[in-house]
Amino acid sequence: MQTGGGHGGKRTRRPRAATYLATRRAGELIGEMGVLDGGPRTATVIALEQTYVRWYAAEAFMQLLAECPAILGKVFLSVCTRLKESNHHRIAIASAPARLRLGRLLLRLAEVEGVTTPRGIEIKVTQKDLGDWTGMGREAAGSRVRELQKLAFLADSPARSRVTVTDLAGLRRYAFGAEGPDGPSV
Repeated sequence: MQTGGGHGGKRTRRPRAATYLATRRAGELIGEMGVLDGGPRTATVIALEQTYVRWYAAEAFMQLLAECPAILGKVFLSVCTRLKESNHHRIAIASAPARLRLGRLLLRLAEVEGVTTPRGIEIKVTQKDLGDWTGMGREAAGSRVRELQKLAFLADSPARSRVTVTDLAGLRRYAFGAEGPDGPSV
């Protein structure tokens, strides 16, 4: 369980690539799926800033769940919510044409990992990460970042490991058009 500090990004790593899955904050569980199904872990958590965790052995965690059905219910609800969130996020990015994938990912990162600064919402991320997470590679991601900078959705930034969103509403319109992130309005 993450008990304090900032937030940790949860990412999977394949031999030469990584995929952004989610961000976890203080009070949230990490690693519970592997404990619940007894399988190997499927993701690596990367702490984005100093983070404090409380570790429980799998046996102790399972015993706690067996003795406290209310906690089991909350863990079950958390797992279901995360799966829905993950599916929604993957569909929004994977179903988008290449030119929109980066915008959708940046919106997601701005919402869950961004830090508000005088210039906009700053996200700690490299172009390599953006390329890996969108499936377009570092060069294409860099090209898309420059395109979004020209449209004034992102600030020009000399920092290689940061992107600053200056126009969140404009980026949302660009990435999703009139339909918005949840589909067409009814």
